[in-house]
Amino acid sequence: MRRLRRLHHGLPTGALGYNFPSAAHTGSRIKAALRAYVDAGGQDPVLLLHSEGGAPLIEAVQSDPAHGVPGRVIPMALHHTASTGIDVWLAALSYGAAGVTVLMTGAEAPQYAGAIARQMEVAQTVLEGLGYAGPHFQFLQVATPEELGLALQHAPRGQAPAEMATFNLAQTSATRSTTRSTICTATRRRRSRRWRCPPARLSVRSP
Repeated sequence: MRRLRRLHHGLPTGALGYNFPSAAHTGSRIKAALRAYVDAGGQDPVLLLHSEGGAPLIEAVQSDPAHGVPGRVIPMALHHTASTGIDVWLAALSYGAAGVTVLMTGAEAPQYAGAIARQMEVAQTVLEGLGYAGPHFQFLQVATPEELGLALQHAPRGQAPAEMATFNLAQTSATRSTTRSTICTATRRRRSRRWRCPPARLSVRSP
């Protein structure tokens, strides 16, 4: 009877749900990619986050013999470019990335673009307050391979922590350690005591 009442009022019944890559899953992919890049001797890696619509543009740039995608740029496909935010981006920097580039093609809703741009401004402000020279973030809205190729030549090369973090982004709040803790710890000796690290927002767990 209770279930019928919920259906009658149009309320969610729990019979349907949505599955999508979690921040923990995306974080583990980023961590593995950056570790492999650094272990191979790479420097100043930049993550190029893109959705399905951006893949053809990246492939076209990669096939361009004149320019191509810079070697330090690591393309990473996502379910949707708006599926990541400050938590994943700052984790990527803790894992050793010199920057994060988010690619949109114009097919996405404009609200997503605005949200991404605003989050990048906040994230860059946090890093600058901690003493990390930037820029670290790049938001691209391009429609042609030529535009993308030119923009990637100016991919961010920001300052990253001296040591790569080892934590994993968590799916639950079982352990309240955070990305900002790693960044703040790395800068504690370089900053004035007047600076206070931003409040904890990210739940992470040790490997």
